[in-house]
Amino acid sequence: MGVIINFSMLRFSLLFLVFVAGAAGQNGRMDGGGERAHIAVPMTGAGTYEDPRRPAFVREAGIPYRYQVSDDGTMALVEVTPRTPGELDKFEKRLAAEPRAKVFKPGRDKKADMLVEFRKWKKDYDPEELAKPGVRVGVDGAK
Repeated sequence: MGVIINFSMLRFSLLFLVFVAGAAGQNGRMDGGGERAHIAVPMTGAGTYEDPRRPAFVREAGIPYRYQVSDDGTMALVEVTPRTPGELDKFEKRLAAEPRAKVFKPGRDKKADMLVEFRKWKKDYDPEELAKPGVRVGVDGAK
């Protein structure tokens, strides 16, 4: 008695497993090595294909991020997930040159203080909205 292998069913099963494994990795979170920090930075860019609107400094830093735009369109309210704590410290030093930039680090700053500040720019700001589909996301310098 032999075993009959249906290769098309085997191929389908393997493709299905690859799809499920890939979908499981797309859970809407960006788990890096560091803790999530929240920053407010100005928006930059002309809004063209060559120069899209985006948060200043963040994309060039190569840190995974998500953001919402302020009510007046001038600021980006960003959640960054650095891969290492040192990456956030280095990024924070770069932001020191921008007077409008604000950084809220876990363990140093209170979430309530961040919410008060961010709601000055976006009255209904909710950090949980960042995990929902449709939020602008960038990782490693790509949008």
